[in-house]
Amino acid sequence: MPQLWLNFKDDEGNERKLEVTTPKFFIGRDSANDLQIKHSSISRKHLQIERFGDIFVVADLGSSNGTSLNGQPLSQPAVVKNGDEINCGGAFVIKVEIKNGDEKNSDHEDVKASGAPVESLHGEQSNNKPKSGSEVSKIPASESHNGFSLFFWAPLLGI
Repeated sequence: MPQLWLNFKDDEGNERKLEVTTPKFFIGRDSANDLQIKHSSISRKHLQIERFGDIFVVADLGSSNGTSLNGQPLSQPAVVKNGDEINCGGAFVIKVEIKNGDEKNSDHEDVKASGAPVESLHGEQSNNKPKSGSEVSKIPASESHNGFSLFFWAPLLGI
């Protein structure tokens, strides 16, 4: 099964690499997110990444400053591929790396996001996780079709 890795630079300019191992992964300024980014251009609940089998879908959660995928505004959920670049709020760039499950990663200090306390980019720890059904996990009705969000349709359509 493919593994999703997020490559980014921390506040000090150090390269960081984070493996996403949860079915839903949240990025934002709030400490309840899986990856907390304390920057004024990042919304409290900015971005969601969700796994559907072998694909990963990214969605902006109504952030104030938006999200772009490969330079294009992310107006609806989209499938991310190896090498894609996600820009959150024009201030935080994430490079997507998707590896086969049998590949080993030895060139970076690895961090796994698995639901355990996560250290923010500023050295703080958080045990808070978004609860199922919370505002963070909802997709606005404008991004749904016949009552089902695009997160439902994406795997069925193969996107």
